[in-house]
Amino acid sequence: MLAEGLAERHPDLTDRFLNETLYFESGPFLEVLSGEQPPARVAAVLRLLRDRAEPLPELEAICRRLSSSSDATTASMAGEILVRRGWQPMATASEELFVDEKSGVTFVRIRAGVFVMGDDNGKMNERPAHRMRIRQDFWLAKYPVTNAQYKRFLIAQRGRARKPPYWDDRRFNQPEQPVVAVTWFEAYAFSEWVGGRLPTEAEWEYACRAGSTTKYCFGDDPAELGEYAWFDKNCGGQTQPVGTKKPNAWGLHDMHGNVWEWCHDAYQAYPRAKPGSVIDDALESGETYTTNVRVLRGGPFGGMSSVVRSSGRYFNAPDIDDGTVSFRPSRTYR
Repeated sequence: MLAEGLAERHPDLTDRFLNETLYFESGPFLEVLSGEQPPARVAAVLRLLRDRAEPLPELEAICRRLSSSSDATTASMAGEILVRRGWQPMATASEELFVDEKSGVTFVRIRAGVFVMGDDNGKMNERPAHRMRIRQDFWLAKYPVTNAQYKRFLIAQRGRARKPPYWDDRRFNQPEQPVVAVTWFEAYAFSEWVGGRLPTEAEWEYACRAGSTTKYCFGDDPAELGEYAWFDKNCGGQTQPVGTKKPNAWGLHDMHGNVWEWCHDAYQAYPRAKPGSVIDDALESGETYTTNVRVLRGGPFGGMSSVVRSSGRYFNAPDIDDGTVSFRPSRTYR
């Protein structure tokens, strides 16, 4: 599998093979990390070792070395493993992490700031572009919530939460694929369970852009999109394991494509702010959730390049359990 490059070229098949194996030896994976290998292979192998339960003491030195790699995906994954295993990670300017032990969700600290939200050259619902202020740092999940993480939630609920409709569908139920077909209410309940909430729409776009002002977090050229996103041209008609594409500048994966993601907000038209003014982002208050459609961001695995742009937005009723919809929780930083 490693020799043929399957781990990096077909992460969905790799996950299936390994998940159907009761045990597999870590030695060959550590060998790959000890030698000179293409960055894509190194990142793929780190992802496969990320959640292994055995001690693997030699992995610490490897991850310390790789956490300063010039390849963003490799550095991001190595740093996450150091945090998950309780080893002191090397400081990085791009991200600060913590892992929620109950759920296994990795959170990235997003610093407060001001950005231009929307796109005057985009679709009508993305206009007008307007300046938004994120007033407080917040934590955002590094990836969409996976099936493995949602399974922990279901077990903790002891039958009080339903299994999503695609739970037994092999195309969508592998542990590292994002959970799909969860309603806004279920996404909200999971987020509360991990001590958080769903991100506001402004927080989501701010985090996706990661300081960029272009169509995508990396620039304007859709020819580069395949390095960062699963979308209609490369997804194979299904979701793919999270974290298998490059992260943005703040260490967040899968912000473009793979799944739509629920936001906290009710869907509405953008405000027409005065030139030069800044609008403060705020959590919506009031029990209006049952009547208002909710915002979706990020775009689905079958979405075209124009759909998965940073400013792209959609909506659905909060009780819809669509097979392209997932979420990532956030937490207010304190």
